[in-house]
Amino acid sequence: MKRYSHALDIAFEVISSKSDGEDITPTQLRMAILKRVIEANDTEILDICLPPFDSCEIDEEDGS
Repeated sequence: MKRYSHALDIAFEVISSKSDGEDITPTQLRMAILKRVIEANDTEILDICLPPFDSCEIDEEDGS
């Protein structure tokens, strides 16, 4: 059976004071990602993560 590895992004929002976002901290990123995932229902989680931006076939032993 073929198996595939998929690379996904997640859409989320961070509010900052600078137009280029250079003042965003790792903690702000982590909290925004967690909030988005925790608050999303099953349909929303699919919408904020899909489609994969890259996929590749993997060896069977790598996919376990």
